[in-house]
Amino acid sequence: MDAINRLREKLNSTEFKGERVCTIESLAIKGNAVMDYAFFPGGNGLYRGIKAARFPSGGTLILGSNFGSKEGFVDDMGNLLIMDERCGSTWVGMLERLRRSGIEPDECFFTNAWPFLHMASADKSQISEESPKPKKKSSNLDAPIKTWFADKVLMPKCEEFFRDTFREMRPMLILALGLGPAAFLARIWKVELGAWGRFNWDDNDNLESGMAWVEFEKHKAVCVAITHPSMPNSKHRRAPYNTCCGEIELLTSAAKKAGILTKQTGGSRLQQMNLTVALTGASGAVFGREMLRALEADNRVARVHFVASENSLRVIAEELGVSGRNDLLEKLLGAAPTKTVQHTDADIGAAIASGSHPSDGMIILPCSMGTLAAIAHGLANSLIARAADVTLKERRPLILCVRETPFNRIHLRNMTLASEAGAVIFPVIPAFYNHPVDSTEMARQFVFRVLAHIGLPQRDAYVWKADE
Repeated sequence: MDAINRLREKLNSTEFKGERVCTIESLAIKGNAVMDYAFFPGGNGLYRGIKAARFPSGGTLILGSNFGSKEGFVDDMGNLLIMDERCGSTWVGMLERLRRSGIEPDECFFTNAWPFLHMASADKSQISEESPKPKKKSSNLDAPIKTWFADKVLMPKCEEFFRDTFREMRPMLILALGLGPAAFLARIWKVELGAWGRFNWDDNDNLESGMAWVEFEKHKAVCVAITHPSMPNSKHRRAPYNTCCGEIELLTSAAKKAGILTKQTGGSRLQQMNLTVALTGASGAVFGREMLRALEADNRVARVHFVASENSLRVIAEELGVSGRNDLLEKLLGAAPTKTVQHTDADIGAAIASGSHPSDGMIILPCSMGTLAAIAHGLANSLIARAADVTLKERRPLILCVRETPFNRIHLRNMTLASEAGAVIFPVIPAFYNHPVDSTEMARQFVFRVLAHIGLPQRDAYVWKADE
């Protein structure tokens, strides 16, 4: 860990004029170590409490904005406020993107373009006397990031520290989280990344395939930028940044180009996924059937755990003409399953009822209002509800394809509760602009939308094109 100790010493010895920033060393922190592994708990950063076995030389350098405000870090007595960021949207979103693109978090070094705490987050005043005051109070992108760029004392020191980090790590891939860090990199490599300095995703995408080779001291790396994981992709209108799966494909391409996947996985494709699929008593059994068939045919999926509630059995019989629990899975698939296993909803001792069981997410399609209520209120009174509860507590993707109309106030409140707990509310609302020939095709295209959301885009999915 000599490399990280040298970086920490370098950061702590850096002096800033003015009182707008402070280093971690200057704080009298009381309490436990900030986080297990630093800026993010999956890699090695610059906070105290380092537990990682080794410094990830030659891996992926992930560049965020800054460590946040002093007020959000410690209270007036110096007691630590931030105990663990693993519950935060930044880490959860980042982990999903890394896992789906085949980049190992343990092979990443997480740091920041501006590696300090700023003294206040509420007021957008300048960092030092050399930096101009922002013209208005607005987003973090305009203030303080644009103010930081204009600071003639701060920026050279931040750029110097980044070069020290690059020199110590010699990364194969550099990943910028958001426009601010991307613009910061454009100051380091003006020729290769100059377009990134304009704070515009269109300019970022103007680079070849959204990425570019850079070089420092005869060492080359691939640079790529994505939306900050805490921000919704829907805010962007331009591909690939407007969807999570689009950014995952971009990351995968960048990792392949840099040689990261070959290095970490021996040249294999991405790690196969383990998923849980549940059918409940809402109408729409055809959607569940098409989901099971799509996953059974997808070679990116290693195992599917299937659970059908008691009420779903009657719906399946009414809508699909398939009755009984015996051989239900084979009847739904139209062939003997090769990767899908079935559990009864009463079996709360099944593997998927435990957080220790490896899983990449859960899809409930269709999701009844009763099942939604049990999940929203943490009842865990069946295998489906318990598996969903485990998915939420382990911060894994949970997609609830709710099916009811109209919604009453209880339904809406339960959807809000589930969403606030981390679930994605994905109503069963099929599209019509692709002109489906029958209900099966309609259900299949809806399933493709769900699978794209969880990181499994399908080749036959219909994609809207405005000029058609």
